[in-house]
Amino acid sequence: MGYKFTPAYFESLAQFQPFQEAVKFNGDVLVVHGTSDDIIPVDYAFLFQKIFWMRPEGRCDKEIIFQGDHTFSSGKERQRLIDRTLEWLDEQENIQRDWQHWMI
Repeated sequence: MGYKFTPAYFESLAQFQPFQEAVKFNGDVLVVHGTSDDIIPVDYAFLFQKIFWMRPEGRCDKEIIFQGDHTFSSGKERQRLIDRTLEWLDEQENIQRDWQHWMI
């Protein structure tokens, strides 16, 4: 069970430049990363946050989850991921609602 990746998939990753792609996105972002991720170091969350902050528009929030692994496979860390994501989505909805009647 699970996903099977072909060699072509892994070869295509060599062409992908995540930092260059990130600056193209203008929407709001929540970066969530676990401290126990052994695939992508947690330092990348701080780098992405900085990149997203440097864009001309869009906000970026960051949440570091202690002991969260790459897939948030443990129940406690996964629940924190879900809870924080729901909180962030609620915050985004409130921001939109609070600003929808403003005109400049």
